This record gives sequence, structure tokens and C-alpha cells, in this order.
Amino acid sequence: MKIKTHVVTMMILISAISFTFMPDITYARYGKPNIVFMMADNLGYGDVGVYGGGEVRGAPTPRIDNLAEEGLRFTQFLVEPGCTPSRAATMTGRYSIRSGLSLVIVPGTPNTLSAKEITMAEIMKSVGYNTAYYGKWHLGTQAESLPHNQGFDEFYGIPNTTDETLYVPTSTENVTPLPDGFNQPSIIQAKAGGKLENVKPYNFDTRRTIDVELADMSIEYIEKHAKSDIPFFLFVAWTRPHYPNFTSPEFEGASRIGIYGDSLMELDHNTGRVLDAIEAFGLKDNTIVVFMSDNGPIPGPTLVQPGPGVVS
Repeated sequence: MKIKTHVVTMMILISAISFTFMPDITYARYGKPNIVFMMADNLGYGDVGVYGGGEVRGAPTPRIDNLAEEGLRFTQFLVEPGCTPSRAATMTGRYSIRSGLSLVIVPGTPNTLSAKEITMAEIMKSVGYNTAYYGKWHLGTQAESLPHNQGFDEFYGIPNTTDETLYVPTSTENVTPLPDGFNQPSIIQAKAGGKLENVKPYNFDTRRTIDVELADMSIEYIEKHAKSDIPFFLFVAWTRPHYPNFTSPEFEGASRIGIYGDSLMELDHNTGRVLDAIEAFGLKDNTIVVFMSDNGPIPGPTLVQPGPGVVS
């Protein structure tokens, strides 16, 4: 029997990369599949080539297109209208209003992901998976809400919104005390049961390179766990193409449509890097890959790139 490929799509696409479907021998031969879940940030349905964008619009997305073409795509996806609610719904499998997260979280407010919620990471841990979350969280900065206390063995990324580089929270009321500087825009990390660490500022410079870091860490994680008997669940929450779209130097001016297109092409490139790692380390036949957007793009003048020091 030939290997069949299963790919599922939510909004953009949910895909399973070359997951072997052989009922008589699959589990015995491969065990539980690894899962790599990638979420884009404010990616529009029509931005990628497979849905009419890509090269036609001046920003080719060959890796995402190929992922879609090799598998199954959903034609309908009912998404929550913002980063926090869509991420809450994805993480818990419930309508966001049930967890009190139907609005975008603003730092300093009491809205947060409760410890009582059961996340997909906690479910994966309960059946023997190693878990990691790299990228944007935006489900609350209370200690109970952060990834390393919500079922993930490790976390690296930004706790709030991608555009936090444009402002500094002025209120810390109701926010659990965290390491010095955390209440300034920061990139943080933590391991389950460990202390939260402030790695470095999240500013215009680190906004340019954070997705490169996320891809690097994802590749290292996949390599580390490739030969393990323990399956892994890796959630990669890209920050692209959410505003502000400063890209790494490699992608400045890469597209024909300006900074948004440059950011879109970088998203596609880093997605491809993770897919290449899955194949390079021999995991393609036993890894389910999910790719989706949290919600649609932000229309209008907010797509105009601000300069340093300009708050939009």
C-alpha cells in the first residue's frame, strides 16, 4: 500500500505532511505522530498564492502553496475577529467568550487565560508528548496564563502583541509581578516549573529578527527530538505578517508590493525552513503539520510602516 498524504486546512490551511496512513502497521511502525503547529499572525486569506495572491500580487509564497497543493484544504473557516480571541479558541477548542477572552488583551487589564482552562498542550502532555511553544502568545501575562504554566515544557517569545514595539504599557495593575523589565516590551523564555527569564528587549531591531530566531529554535528542537522515543508537539506562532513589518535584512525589498509583501515572503521562507528540517531529520513520514492564520489582515492605513519613535 502506498503512503498517503493527509493535509487539513483552517483559514489558510491545516496540513499533515506525508503522514503514513496504513491502518495495519502505522502505529506499530511509527508510534504516535509528531505534531508541528504553525500559526501566522494576521495573514489574509488571499495573500498566499494558492488562494489567488502570491506571485500574482507581487509576493510569491511557494512553500505555503506547495504545502496546500500536496494536501487537503478547508473551504470554510469561521474565525474569531482578533488575535487574542482566535488564539484562545485555538488553544482551548472553545468559543473565546467562554474563557473570557473575546476581546484583544491589553496589558494592565485582568483579562487572562485561566489556569482552569484545558489547553491543547495539556492534552498532548497527558498522552506522553514533549511540548514547546515559540513565538507570540497574547493570552495574558499572569503567571497562570503563560505557556510554561499551560502545558508547554518550554516557551520562547513575546507575551503580548506583535506591535508592542510601538508602545510601552503604562499600567501594571492586576499584572503578576515578573522579572525586572518584563512590563516593558520584552522577549522572554521559561521552562515548565522554572522561572520566567527576560531575554532581551522587544524593539524595532529585534522585531526584524524574531521570526528568524523562531525558525532557528524550531529547527534545533526538531533535531534534538528526532531520535527520541517520545513524540513532540511544537507550536510555532509566527509574528508575520502582523504590523509593524520590519523584516530581516535578507527580505528588505524582496517583494514588488512593499513591506507587507516583504514580510509575507519572509513568513513563507521560515515556514519552508521548518518543513525542510522535518524532512532532513527523517520525520516526514510521522509528522503532522498544521498551518493556519489566527485571523485575517488589518485593512487600511495601519499597513503604512511607522518610523522609529512614531506611535500609530
